[in-house]
Amino acid sequence: MLDVNPSIFREYDIRGEYPSALDERSAELIGKAFGSEVRLAGQQQCYLAWDGRHSSPALKDAFSRGVLSTGCDILEIGPAPTAVAFWVIKEQALSCAIITGSHNPKQDNGIKMAVAGKARSGDDIQVLLSRIQLNLFKEGQGQVSQVPDVVNHYARRALQGLEVKRPIKVVLDAGNGIGGPLALSLFEGLGCEVIPLACDIDGDFPLHHPDPAKLENLTHLQDAVLAHQADVGIALDGDADRIGVIDDHGQAILPDRLSLLFVQDILHHQPDATCLYDVKCTELLPQLIRQWGGQGRMIATGHSTMKKAIKETNAAFATELSGHILFNDTLGLGVDDGIYAGLRLLALLGAQPESLSQRLAQFPQPISTPEIQLPVDEKAKFHTMKIIRADGFKQYPVHTVDGLRILFEHEQGLGWALVRASNTTPCLTVRFEADNQTVLDHIQQSVKAELQRLVPDLAITF
Repeated sequence: MLDVNPSIFREYDIRGEYPSALDERSAELIGKAFGSEVRLAGQQQCYLAWDGRHSSPALKDAFSRGVLSTGCDILEIGPAPTAVAFWVIKEQALSCAIITGSHNPKQDNGIKMAVAGKARSGDDIQVLLSRIQLNLFKEGQGQVSQVPDVVNHYARRALQGLEVKRPIKVVLDAGNGIGGPLALSLFEGLGCEVIPLACDIDGDFPLHHPDPAKLENLTHLQDAVLAHQADVGIALDGDADRIGVIDDHGQAILPDRLSLLFVQDILHHQPDATCLYDVKCTELLPQLIRQWGGQGRMIATGHSTMKKAIKETNAAFATELSGHILFNDTLGLGVDDGIYAGLRLLALLGAQPESLSQRLAQFPQPISTPEIQLPVDEKAKFHTMKIIRADGFKQYPVHTVDGLRILFEHEQGLGWALVRASNTTPCLTVRFEADNQTVLDHIQQSVKAELQRLVPDLAITF
C-alpha cells in the first residue's frame, strides 16, 4: 500500500502544508490517480494551471509526471487564476487541475480538479486517495503541450457585453496572488481608472494574507479607497476565484449583501431566473429574490457544491458568504470567479450615477455578524455537529441543508443563527443575523445556552 497523508484530501480539494503534508512525491501519486480517473471517464487529456506560490512549479512538475505516466496528455495553460481553467473546460465537459493553495497561508499548497466537467469534491476526492492506497493506476505515456492562448481567450470573453458609462476609479488589491496582472489589465480594459495594490505576484504575500473573507486583510484596501477617493475597492484571494469589496465610504461589504445588487440586475433582465445562495448568506436574499419575481434556493457551502448546483438547476446566479460568486446568466462565464465578479460590479456602478453606498442603502439593514469560529478537534468536529443536529434546537424551525440554520421569532423582530462544521478548518462556524440588536442579543444567548448544554467543553467566543 502506497503511503500518503490522508489529511490533505479535503471536502473541496486537496490541500496541506508544503512539504510536511503535501510534497512532490504526494503530488506525483495524486497525478497518477487523477490521470487514471480522466482516462476512465473516456478522456485522453486535461488542462493544467498553477498559481504564484513558491512551491507551485515543483508540485506542478511532480503532478505532471504522475498524470503523464497514466497515458493522459497535458495541455499546459501556465500560471493562471483558477477560474480560467474551469472556464475553458466548461462547455465541452473536459478535465482540468490547478495547483493552488487558494486563500491558505503561504506555506500551504493544494490541487483543485475537475474530471469530465465535474469538480471533484467529497467522495470523489476520497476515490483519489483510495486509488493511491491500492496502487490502482492506468499506465501509458502522455505528452505535454502548451496552450497559453487560453488566458487571452478568457480575457476577451470576460469583457464581452460589459461597459462603464461614467468614470469609475477602483483600487485593486490582488493580495500578491496569481490574479493581479490579469485583473489589472481587465479592469483597465473596461475603461476604469485602476490604483493597483499588491498586484504583482509574490508567493511570500508581503502585504497581507490573501484571504479577503477576513476583514483584517482588507485594512490596506480600505485606507487606499479613502486616500484616493475611489468609487470602490476590490480584493481577490490567492487564486482569484473569490472577491472582497470596500465601498466608497471605506466600509467592507460582505459578499452576500453585495449579491443583492447582482440579483436585482439579473432578475431585471431574466425574470423568473433561479438564484442560489449558501447557508451563510443574509435572509434578505431569499426575501428579495421572491419580491423581484425570481426563484431562490439555499445550498450547502463550498465552491464545488455551487458548481454542482448550477448544473442541476441551470440557475442564473450563485453566491456564498466567502466570496465565491458565479454568474450563469446570458452574459456570465458560468464559473465562480472573483475577477469576473469585479467586472460585473464595475459595470453596474458605471451604469448609474449613484455610488455603491447609495445603491446598497436602498435595501433593509439587518444586523449581522461575520463568521465566528469555535475551535474543535479536527477528528471530532463532525461528530460534535451530529450531536447538535440530533438533540439541539428542537423548538425552532430549522434548515438542515448544511449544519443547522435556526430561525428565531422574537416579539421585537426576526433573525436566524447558523451552526455548522467547517469542511476546511478544525472548528464549528456560527453566524447570526437579526432585525435589530435586541433580537440579535436574544438569539446569541439562546444559541450559547443550547451549545453549552449539548457540548459543555466547547469554547464559545460570542
